[in-house]
Amino acid sequence: MSLARRLHPDSGFEPRLSDQHPPPAVRRFLLFLVYFLAAALLAWRFLSSQLHYDSALIGLMAQSFLEGDFYPFFFGNNYMGTLDALLAAPLLAVTGPTSLAVNIWPPLLYLAFMAVLYKILARLFNFWGVLTGLSWLALPPAYGLFFAGEARTHYGLAMLLCALLFLLTLKLWQSPRWRAATCFAWGLTAGVAFWTNFLSAEVILPCGLFLLFAGWRRLGPLQLAGFFLGAVLGALPLIAYNAAHGWPHLGLGGDLRLGPELNMNRDMNGDTVARYLKAAWQTGLPIMLGLLSPHQWAIPQGTPLFWLYAVMAAGVGLAALGLVLRSLDQTYRPSWIPAAVLACSLGAVVLTHYGSQVEQARPRYLLWLLFALPFCWAWWGGLLGRLTSWLPVALALGLAVSNASLYLDFRGLWGNPILDARGGYFFQNESQAKDRLAAMRRAGMRFLYADEQKARPFQRHAAEGAYEMSFLAGGGPVVAELNQDKRPEAAARVDASNNPGFLWEPLKPQAELLGLQYDLWQGEIFWNFREPANVERLLVPQNWRVTTLDGQPLQDNLWDANFRTIYVTANHQRGGDGFILDMGREEQVAGISLIPTVFWEVPRNVRVEAAGEDGVYRLLREVRLYRIPFFLSGPHPFLKQRYGRIECYFPMQSLRYLRFTHLGDDHSPWSVHEILVFGPGPDKPAHTWEQSMDLALQAIRDAGIKRLYADAWPSAKAYLALANSVWTLPANRFTDVYGQSAPRMDQPLAVDVSPGSGVLVLSREAEMVEEVLRNSGVAYKRHAAGRFVLFALQGRSGKTPLPIVAVHSPVDSEAAASLALRVPANGRWASQEGQRPGIYLELDLGQRREVGWVELQNPNFHADFPRGLKALVSEDGHEWRAAAIDLAGPIAFSGQVLYLAQGRKSLYRFRQPAQARYVRLELDAEDPLWWWSVERVEAFGP
Repeated sequence: MSLARRLHPDSGFEPRLSDQHPPPAVRRFLLFLVYFLAAALLAWRFLSSQLHYDSALIGLMAQSFLEGDFYPFFFGNNYMGTLDALLAAPLLAVTGPTSLAVNIWPPLLYLAFMAVLYKILARLFNFWGVLTGLSWLALPPAYGLFFAGEARTHYGLAMLLCALLFLLTLKLWQSPRWRAATCFAWGLTAGVAFWTNFLSAEVILPCGLFLLFAGWRRLGPLQLAGFFLGAVLGALPLIAYNAAHGWPHLGLGGDLRLGPELNMNRDMNGDTVARYLKAAWQTGLPIMLGLLSPHQWAIPQGTPLFWLYAVMAAGVGLAALGLVLRSLDQTYRPSWIPAAVLACSLGAVVLTHYGSQVEQARPRYLLWLLFALPFCWAWWGGLLGRLTSWLPVALALGLAVSNASLYLDFRGLWGNPILDARGGYFFQNESQAKDRLAAMRRAGMRFLYADEQKARPFQRHAAEGAYEMSFLAGGGPVVAELNQDKRPEAAARVDASNNPGFLWEPLKPQAELLGLQYDLWQGEIFWNFREPANVERLLVPQNWRVTTLDGQPLQDNLWDANFRTIYVTANHQRGGDGFILDMGREEQVAGISLIPTVFWEVPRNVRVEAAGEDGVYRLLREVRLYRIPFFLSGPHPFLKQRYGRIECYFPMQSLRYLRFTHLGDDHSPWSVHEILVFGPGPDKPAHTWEQSMDLALQAIRDAGIKRLYADAWPSAKAYLALANSVWTLPANRFTDVYGQSAPRMDQPLAVDVSPGSGVLVLSREAEMVEEVLRNSGVAYKRHAAGRFVLFALQGRSGKTPLPIVAVHSPVDSEAAASLALRVPANGRWASQEGQRPGIYLELDLGQRREVGWVELQNPNFHADFPRGLKALVSEDGHEWRAAAIDLAGPIAFSGQVLYLAQGRKSLYRFRQPAQARYVRLELDAEDPLWWWSVERVEAFGP
């Protein structure tokens, strides 16, 4: 009796190939040997396992579960379910933070995957086919062994679930009647697998289609209910997330990201498909067949290894075809499912941007080939066993030798060996890392910023990054990534501290420009930054002038509170650009702040000089390799992109001139849209930072604030203290645990000026904020809070909508007329050329009315706002008189001050309400590049 018949007497899976089985004792011995080799290899892989960025996040997620916080996806993602982190949580509760606790599950899951796949193979193939397929799994390709020891178990767990799904599919297929419980189990397994890893669809889809076509007559209401309820329950975390976030995975809203490599703007096209197909052939498939290590990228053509690859690839293709043809026989109907999984796996990387990862020799999205390939080799083993028993044994041994020959030379993404005689991270690094963290605690360091230490592809990973240190820290310090921690709560805790350390070697140039004294702990951690002195007052521009280094005047562009009037370097690679600030007279100065238009437009290499009345410049700072804004907020510096600015502090001195020179060798321009200069105030601060923040929090509560705009340190404090009642935006790039970074950091942070909003700034910046609010017609109440001032906003008064009965322009008159209908032709009215003085839009209000505001909207053409606008009013449309208007919105927040930020909307306020029927809005500035576009225009009373 065949093995399949003996194990499953009612299955109907009796293979037609002649089963030349060895005696039962030999069969048992061979199977035992296969599992013994697999267990021994996986044990070695486990003992060689590492702790790095990804595996540490698994541990941190498990720790969050132990603390009572459940998230459906891993930190920083809206994909990859967290069921596998639940598996690690009990172990961590017993062992504490250790790399072994997060790395133990992958080999166990792989063994379970082998056991389930054995059951499936035994139902479809004779013993020699089973032995060949199982042997290939026991000594898998090096890439498969790599993931069998990686704590990224959302791959291993998903593959195990997919194998169980296939087994349930076979059970349903062979059953004359489908039990609702089995249908429920199938749906549950599919739902959990899809939540765990979206790539599980490569198995769910073929299995589902097989049951639909092969057993639709057995599908009744109870069975449908079982499938549906099981799938809903299994995917419930995924469904709940989508329901709360606008169904992003259906493309209906939210942020659709199936993987970091899919955050790509380019569309798929024939060239892209061809590139990804080439990458799959040259890199992905050789890696998955065990012939290539990722760091080798491709097999040289014409070499013996290349011809071996060609033979193996042809063998896989023939086996897939054989499985499909075999499925034409009713007895082996499910045989096509592995071939379909193979096709789906290849299609997923060739027809989507998942293929970009294969181009980078990171073919993890081809891992489901490990599900399909055992069936291909089993097909060959069964076929060869028909001839003689030694042929499948030779095939199994040949495949094992081919796979194992690459083990010692294999280098995965992190560069560490997958098998190491010295052991992995636990044996070589963990105790030293924990001792280092304990030394930090003893030194009094309770909070720490560190780099995340992402992989440098195929280079050995040695140093711990923010996530590894945070996982191992236990009793402290609290560690967060410098700028973009995937755990907003942890980032806010470090941001809100008073004296965090900075573990980042390239920080030195940033610290030199900032100019604050600090300590260097053990030669690597910057901390104990001292507060600057004599910077309690923001100097008010009076008779200030600014010119470029080649003498071009910049008017008041750098202190007019307008985001769109800026200085930007023209020759950032060559260098030599810059500007000179002339304050008109000597002032006592101790610090400056330069606010860029976007965080990356900072000078890589810069010189700052100062001069008194004599005009003789002396060097204040010259730094090179400045990378990211480093600025002071509250009691400590921040290395952040959000609220980023360039700050420089120095001993107080009498200055009239400040000269800034860009030294070149930069990848992007340097821009400045506001410059703030600080000097001594009449009084020293009477409150500490903590006392001031307590006062600010109480003021926020008393004023009924629901939306708070504050700088990096106070926003973090408010986030922790008021998170359930007040919206605020800490400086961390990610604003939730799913990797969202909205509002975007490359755009101004718009301020909602309606009642319930509050702006918290330092006392020295309060007058500038108050001026912007007053000029923009925003009502507010001012509350002193120690070193801070809180502005409780109350919205703009008036703004009664006025009817616009007609709109006229000599340019594109039809589109202009349709603006009155709020449905402009072609979606907008446009100037049809670059902006120049004299182009206008004329509004007819139907009768004489009092006009106080005009708003222009261009949401789909955000760069087409008017560069300069004046207003003329008329009673009859013939005689016109000037009416002074000022830009009044939108208002944005830099972290320090408020400013006006035109873009998709421009709001203008009449200095004095105008009595008129007609209002003409006319350009009085030029921009030869950008048109003036209007998609909607509105007028309001005062």
